[in-house]
Amino acid sequence: MSERLVIDAAGVGLTAELVPWDAEVLGFPVASLSRFRVEEQADVRAAFQALDEWLDANAVGLVSCRLPAAGLRESFALEAAGFRFIETVLHPVFRDLQKRPPGAPELTVSGVRPPEVEALAQLAESCFGFERFHADPRLDDRAADRRYGNWVRNAAGSARQELLKMRGRWPGGGVFHRGGARPH
Repeated sequence: MSERLVIDAAGVGLTAELVPWDAEVLGFPVASLSRFRVEEQADVRAAFQALDEWLDANAVGLVSCRLPAAGLRESFALEAAGFRFIETVLHPVFRDLQKRPPGAPELTVSGVRPPEVEALAQLAESCFGFERFHADPRLDDRAADRRYGNWVRNAAGSARQELLKMRGRWPGGGVFHRGGARPH
């Protein structure tokens, strides 16, 4: 049983990885296709056969894959293999945040202090109701809620992530990855 499968052959590139934090809340092994590309005219059958064998060997009960909007070949290949389109992810951007004057009345951004983490985790457990874990009727809504609370708790304890809160005209929060990874 391997925690990761990597395929680069015949016009197909695929990386599948176990997702322990989702398995923890859902109660069964979960995997993610963290990388998936299909070149024009590529035959994905051999790659999907290897993926199926890896999923079976790891007793995976749920697989997810995020694709860019332009990834139509990949989307069609996944749908042909039994995947179902569940959600669209938006990545809002606040440009030039660093150019805002300190203390701008419309927005104040600060780090989350340790005593605030649990309250924010509980908030996260109640405010994500329309994403893939709640939209999928096969998954328990309470487990989906716990997933987002754990996301906040794990981010607060991570050296690679920073948990921020925003106050002012546009209150909110976010988890930001350090070291060049795309913020979520």
